[in-house]
Amino acid sequence: FTDRRMHRRYEFTATIEIGESSHISGDAQPAGRIDARVSDLGKRGCFVNTPRPFPVGTIVTARITQGKKSCDVHARVIYSLAGQGMGLMFTDADPEQLRILETWLAASREASWFASTRRRSQRVVMKIPVKVFSAREANAAFEEDTYTLVINAHGASFLLSRQINKGEPLFLRNLQTSAMQECMIVHVSDPQGNSLEVAVEFIVPNPSFWQVRFPPEDWTPGIAHVKTRT
Repeated sequence: FTDRRMHRRYEFTATIEIGESSHISGDAQPAGRIDARVSDLGKRGCFVNTPRPFPVGTIVTARITQGKKSCDVHARVIYSLAGQGMGLMFTDADPEQLRILETWLAASREASWFASTRRRSQRVVMKIPVKVFSAREANAAFEEDTYTLVINAHGASFLLSRQINKGEPLFLRNLQTSAMQECMIVHVSDPQGNSLEVAVEFIVPNPSFWQVRFPPEDWTPGIAHVKTRT
């Protein structure tokens, strides 16, 4: 379950064709080829719903299809649940296939962010000073001081004066604690004056980053939906 712990998974529905290449133990019976469905997707893998999961360690080739787009990857089975399905960790894909995966992931991240903003009990309106840095992969280096508008256990939103695009990586420093976190831009709103409202999600979940106790799932009805702090 390492990939599930290290990289957040998102709800994602697609068909998948999987063919077995080999098995590391060499003693498992060949499972052949199966057609199944993907139920979630992450940066490094996905979960496949199937009553006939391959054994852990099986090396596979897979074609994931959603709508008119398909993506071919090599993967390894990292966990297997009898009668339920299996977790795949992607091991190789060419750059064009990776771009398709990232397009799907960007859409899923944004849908997840919109869902989280509707669950108002899970967000805190709070001004925390932060410094935003361009990540190593960015085309042009920059840094900017700003403050958060809304935070939750998986990320935040804030205003940024420069143009930036959904799907770009960023580094975020909490200026109150000096903690640093790698993030992904999941949504960019229409400009507010000279600024854009940017929503980011942590690459690796880190609920302790803000040093705030977040409202529980069963936040008591009747209490203000958004907890506000300054």
